[in-house]
Amino acid sequence: MENFIQKHKQLFQSSAIFMGWLLMIYAGIFFIPALFLFSVPEKILSSSTTITLASLFVLGLFTVREKSWIFVGWAALTAALGILLFSIPNGIQLVYLILATGLITLASYYGFVNPQKQFPSIAIAMGIIFLAVFTSHAAILSNPQKFGLNIQGDELSTFTSEALQRIAEMDSVEFVKTDKGREIAVQVYDTSIFVSQEELERMVKENPNPIREVQQSLLSTKNPFTDNPYSYILNVYTHPLTNFLREELQIKK
Repeated sequence: MENFIQKHKQLFQSSAIFMGWLLMIYAGIFFIPALFLFSVPEKILSSSTTITLASLFVLGLFTVREKSWIFVGWAALTAALGILLFSIPNGIQLVYLILATGLITLASYYGFVNPQKQFPSIAIAMGIIFLAVFTSHAAILSNPQKFGLNIQGDELSTFTSEALQRIAEMDSVEFVKTDKGREIAVQVYDTSIFVSQEELERMVKENPNPIREVQQSLLSTKNPFTDNPYSYILNVYTHPLTNFLREELQIKK
């Protein structure tokens, strides 16, 4: 076993470092929009999210810098994902992500740790910090109501379904007045993209069935915000935005 590890040590290191770079990139990308969560009432969620993303960035940075104890951070992340596996809707689908994270834990251990040296105390300290950050955020995501957050986890799914229902029930002429409706009408009626709006509306009034069929077909469109664990997490993160959009639509009515 020792010979195998030493022979493939560079492979282990490369695997961990590659994932470290990806983690830094993704954490950096999502950190910026996460800052907008501070403008909404859910301060617990906003604070937890930004701290978690910052910790993920640090985890990736330390992995890239080949810290020998970094495997404890990946192990903590694996534990946090394990919590979500059993506590969120359709969480069982996270099993592949958990396995991948677990493999990176092993890769960082076998790639960077020198078994001849004493286990450093900083590994224990950082492990506790990573574990506390990741698992606390996982706990908030899995049961936001317990932390005083009025979030159900299906707001975005419901909102998109309601929006599609409104479009399906919209008057066909009003529908083609929208940019997307006009684009669809041009295709359905096989006319020039330069056709005037008045002419297009006249065509719809004379023969509304093609547009109505398109509108009705939207009801059978598969909602991408259902039946997967990422949709639940996305629903939690976008809860304030969904409420804002729903209020805006009610005001316009």
